[in-house]
Amino acid sequence: MRAIADLHRCRSLVLGPEAGRENAAVAAALERFAGPETSADTADAEEAGRVAAVHREARDRVTAARRDPDPLLLEQAVRAAEVAVDVVPERLRPLRATVLALWGVSLRLRYERWGSARDLDGAVTALREAESAAGGGHPDRAWILSTLGAALRERHDRGGGLDDVLEAVRVARAAVESGGETDRAGRLYNLGLALRRRHERTRDPADLEEAVAVHREAVALTPAGHHDHGLLQQGLASALRARYELDGRETDFEARIEALETAASLGAGAGAGADAKGGTDADADADADADAAAQGHSTSWPAALLNLASALTERHERTGADGDARRAESLLRTASAALPPEDTQQAFVRYQLGLLLAPPVTGPPPRPSCAPRPSSPPPLPSCACGRPTPGRAGPWRRAPRRRPRPRTDRPSPGCPRSSPATWRPPTPNRRSPTPRAWRATRPPAPWPPATRTARSPSWSRGAGSCSARA
Repeated sequence: MRAIADLHRCRSLVLGPEAGRENAAVAAALERFAGPETSADTADAEEAGRVAAVHREARDRVTAARRDPDPLLLEQAVRAAEVAVDVVPERLRPLRATVLALWGVSLRLRYERWGSARDLDGAVTALREAESAAGGGHPDRAWILSTLGAALRERHDRGGGLDDVLEAVRVARAAVESGGETDRAGRLYNLGLALRRRHERTRDPADLEEAVAVHREAVALTPAGHHDHGLLQQGLASALRARYELDGRETDFEARIEALETAASLGAGAGAGADAKGGTDADADADADADAAAQGHSTSWPAALLNLASALTERHERTGADGDARRAESLLRTASAALPPEDTQQAFVRYQLGLLLAPPVTGPPPRPSCAPRPSSPPPLPSCACGRPTPGRAGPWRRAPRRRPRPRTDRPSPGCPRSSPATWRPPTPNRRSPTPRAWRATRPPAPWPPATRTARSPSWSRGAGSCSARA
């Protein structure tokens, strides 16, 4: 009897004070029906109070860390979630699934802040354990599955394998099927992102078609005044762009611009995200800004302006309409004023403005003055005697550079002033790669003594040598 009362008590803690009021009443009635408490029951009640306290603290800390970018709040949320995981026993599976999910969310937030792969792997592990502990009837099962799918998608983007994106599609689809109408648009949004990732790996057009369909359904389920409506419109625009690049449908291009116009018209409050238990993954998607090629996690109103400016610039390059160019310039300047000065997207805004304001190039680029002229052939190689070497290089082929050889080296083939009978290999010395045993096995050929000639100030090895200087 008391075990059933504990389950109802856990469910009331998971649902919160308002939604779990009925379960708390059922738990209290069962405890009264069970009779007076013994010493063991008193210890269990104290443990239940301690579990409820750590669960409440972990939930509040994670919610505060999601809403405030303070690093101290983030570390406190991670620490509180770890304490809750250690305190909640295994037998309280519903409550343990919730604290495991909170721990995974806090580790994922820390990964997004500092980029540590260990935090991302820990978040995936904790969320998998939460999925296993939640079972089929857990009230937060859809949220746990949606958060797990987002973490797997981020690990795939970091360099994970195909298994991560396949599992992300599976859990995102299960989140859509297991949840109700509450936050269904956010779960559909996450499913669309996972399907697009799988399309990028497998190149299956069916994944892209389903991604466009689920993004359209997510937009249709969200009213225009919702804080995530702009984010959902950007997700639809990204899916339409991918399908336009695949098969070139003109209707997809115009529908993409229409969706971005809607997202940009919502104002600076669009894309604010959801709380710790919301279904929309507003702060973890880098693909929502893919139209603007801004590889960050921003899904704010300036990102919608950048996406729309990129689409209008592309249409201006195709049609030559000056109105699109002026509108894109105005949007880029507005986005630059809305972004903080130290934001990384400022560089992208200025780059886009430079491309838009640069004069068009009408002819081929001029050749730099330092470039070699093609009419000057390279010099021909020559022998040691100063004459050109036949057959070594043509008028348009430069001979390879070689290291200088000793004066007694082998002459070039075809030299008229050399004789094979008067040539001998160089004498082995400290720098020569020839082994010392070479002199014992192959004695040098007879060679005339070195003489000093009157017509040349240099030393020579005989009249027949190629090293004689004129």
